[in-house]
Amino acid sequence: MNKDIYSFARERGISIEPCPPYVHELNGTAEKYNRDIMDMSRFLLSEAKVHKRFWPERVKTAAYLKNRITTNTVEKKNKTPYEIMFGDKPSIEHLKLYGSKVFVRVRNNVW
Repeated sequence: MNKDIYSFARERGISIEPCPPYVHELNGTAEKYNRDIMDMSRFLLSEAKVHKRFWPERVKTAAYLKNRITTNTVEKKNKTPYEIMFGDKPSIEHLKLYGSKVFVRVRNNVW
């Protein structure tokens, strides 16, 4: 951790509380976030019946969605992590039902 990270966090109202390495029990907030992401990923797998090879995409989708769901922090009630970080509400107009059937149009490039 360097002074740039600390100043970046301080400007955005984020408090950094370092913990010793390899002691996961002391980093409860991050561990809960990771558990929530993994639970959401497993749910997306079971709900959409998508093949296991798409695991990384499911995890990215879960993190993307989690950052656009409201949180209940003490000082920033009913705001999303995206909104806290960037200052404006995230757009959700582009979201589709996960696991929706899609059709891909393949064009042959003729030079």
